[in-house]
Amino acid sequence: DQSTNDLEIYGFNATGSLSESTQYYVGYEKRSESGEYKPDEFLSEGLTTGGASGPLKGGLNVQELFGEIFTQVSDSLSVDASLRYSDYDTVGSSTTYKVGADYVLSDTLRLRGTYGTGFRAPTVSELNTTTSADFPVVDLPCEFGQRRFDAGEISQATYDGCLAAGFDVSDAGEYGFAWQSYVEFSANGSLEPEESTNLNLGVVYQSGAWSASADYWSIEVENLIGYPDINVLVRDCLASGASLSAAACDLFDPFNFFGYPGDAFLEFGNLGDSESSGWDLNVGYTQDISMVGFNQLNVDWSAMVHDEYVTGFGGASSSDSVGTANAFGVYPELRYWLTASVSNENLSLSWNVRFIDETVDAYRTPSSSADVVAEDMTYHDITGVWTKSDQLTVRFGINNITEEEPPYFHSNFNANTEPGVWDVIGRRLFVGLQYQF
Repeated sequence: DQSTNDLEIYGFNATGSLSESTQYYVGYEKRSESGEYKPDEFLSEGLTTGGASGPLKGGLNVQELFGEIFTQVSDSLSVDASLRYSDYDTVGSSTTYKVGADYVLSDTLRLRGTYGTGFRAPTVSELNTTTSADFPVVDLPCEFGQRRFDAGEISQATYDGCLAAGFDVSDAGEYGFAWQSYVEFSANGSLEPEESTNLNLGVVYQSGAWSASADYWSIEVENLIGYPDINVLVRDCLASGASLSAAACDLFDPFNFFGYPGDAFLEFGNLGDSESSGWDLNVGYTQDISMVGFNQLNVDWSAMVHDEYVTGFGGASSSDSVGTANAFGVYPELRYWLTASVSNENLSLSWNVRFIDETVDAYRTPSSSADVVAEDMTYHDITGVWTKSDQLTVRFGINNITEEEPPYFHSNFNANTEPGVWDVIGRRLFVGLQYQF
């Protein structure tokens, strides 16, 4: 296949002061984007496991005006506000804004917060999507359906739906491999922009060598561009019981393809919404030391606590992904990173800890799989940087010192784990040299 992309940007900006306590920033930008995609004959005919892809060609032009103002209201309070006007020749115009404030409570404590709106115009590729196909992995609740029903893992309605659709719910109906259904999706007309609202509230502590912060964030997105997850559609259809009367059932042709989930024909467009919220936490410590030739100690701990990530697309029910893992996504409730380092003028040594919380397979159940839990994982790394001279720098280290193996869970397509989240290589040493001439 062949892909080409072109981007041209013209713009200007200016900064200045309205008073000693108030500064501003304004600007203008004009941007032109174009792209073209030519699939090879195999992709054009759908002769790959990734499905069929048609040729794409298109572009867009956008002009934007933007400005920001910051003012120090008092010794304790500062306020900033920004505004952006965007005019697309494809989806029209939109105005977004953000307001924020920072309030000093004491010498060690301050509060901060922002509220704003967001806007994402469809990309060139999304605007020109006609009919394309994919082969996502599908887990059918009817596989080992009798086991799942006896264990209370599927409802009576879902069990009845399995029988009505003609799926084998006994152990004899086991697939023995990851089944991929054919999904064809087509654009449902002109696309609209995705729009969002964002809230952030936080507190910051600073005293001597210690610092800490805690920020709550919440993001809501409307008009998400995409199409429903076929796993959700299959479950919605079966949950309608023996009648198989749910709207999701009408999206399959056939629903039962010789004992496997059948082909799905879906719309592609502004069909989704999402809500996500959580906490960002940080604690830091910095201290001058005198220890084995080192004179500086730095410790930093950062964490993200994910409260919810609810998504839903038209024709499918909504679901919260936090604490689950599926074929192409892992959503732990807690992740943290700890770094402790010592340094001097020429050498820096760091101990790094990475923690990933436990997640549960979003679709498989204990009665149908050997393991449906990706256990929590802690990795330990040691890295160093030695500046030998102004020209020569040496970087070295050991990653995954304890040689942790990636957790297994059934639904993932990549060897039943997720290489983008967990370490699949094992313990490894590295050395790198950088020389500037």
